[in-house]
Amino acid sequence: MRNSGGFSMTGRTIWKGFIQFSNINVPVKLHSAVQQDRIEFHLLHKRDHVKLHQQMICAYEKVPVPVEEQVKGFELEDRKYILVEPAELE
Repeated sequence: MRNSGGFSMTGRTIWKGFIQFSNINVPVKLHSAVQQDRIEFHLLHKRDHVKLHQQMICAYEKVPVPVEEQVKGFELEDRKYILVEPAELE
């Protein structure tokens, strides 16, 4: 939704959580106060002007990894990770 000034009235939630007052938990969502409009460019193949796609390559096997086999993880130390599920990031 945009107002007459051209700025978006609804922002993306940047944090969700709860504030506790004694025995009462109150859900809270934090939204950014300002949203900037930006021009976005695409990478194109110079010869035929077709969009380029990024591939994730396994550093060990040197082969492309399909999206359904990709997971997120937080590195604790060299090559030791904690896997993070998408639901945990929401």
